[in-house]
Amino acid sequence: MNKFIFALDLDGTLAQDNALLSVQTIHQLQQWAKQGVCIVITTGRTWLNAKDIYEVCQLSTPIILYNGAYVYLPKENKVLQSFTLEKEYIHYLLLNEEFASLLAFVVCEYQNQHFEVNLTQNTTQSFIEKLTINPTSFVLQLKDKKDQEKVKKMIEKNPRYGYRYWGREWGEVYLKMISKKEGIDVVLNYFHLNSENLIFFGDGQNDVEILQYAKIGVAMKNAKIEIQQYADEITTEDNNHDGVIKHMQKWIVKKEICQ
Repeated sequence: MNKFIFALDLDGTLAQDNALLSVQTIHQLQQWAKQGVCIVITTGRTWLNAKDIYEVCQLSTPIILYNGAYVYLPKENKVLQSFTLEKEYIHYLLLNEEFASLLAFVVCEYQNQHFEVNLTQNTTQSFIEKLTINPTSFVLQLKDKKDQEKVKKMIEKNPRYGYRYWGREWGEVYLKMISKKEGIDVVLNYFHLNSENLIFFGDGQNDVEILQYAKIGVAMKNAKIEIQQYADEITTEDNNHDGVIKHMQKWIVKKEICQ
């Protein structure tokens, strides 16, 4: 019997546009998890933002967070991989008056620790004093979306760091050396498998590397054409119509699972 890991991106893939899972998708994932189907969520979200979905689906597998920077096994409360950002660099950025003047809100997280500050009401110094550890994430909300490229250039003066933005005025700082693939490899090693045992579903630019890496890369119907071109298959339904679980059926029927 072939053994496959089903690695599923969350936003734009498994989740609907409202960032939630449909009742049908939740029910089906619960059933498959009970049957031993190996379902792994891989997302750019933090654990705090992905926890409810993971738990309602009754999964027991590792979860890949922060686009691969953090791999966590909740059932054992075990961290399988953790890459952090240097707090000194975050301090450096926030002490830059021009940079700080462009920000409305900043958030950092490390495991279950959460640090945030509304910069329209507080100073960056108050946030710097709170941030005493190297965080896994550094998320920014700008005052004006037109400043995204300006912020990107300022952050990426340090060659180790990148900046990607979404949802108009939101963006995140990340380590360029880390991608979802690194997180996927940790999970594959955990199960003593390799990319030949990987089926991956995704929809975004940060999914392209794994769409090519997986034995079977599946792009969502709602993904842009430039993303779909890297996939082996494309779902017949989009993320708002349970596209993932409907496409997974053909492998589940064959009982191609990983326990």
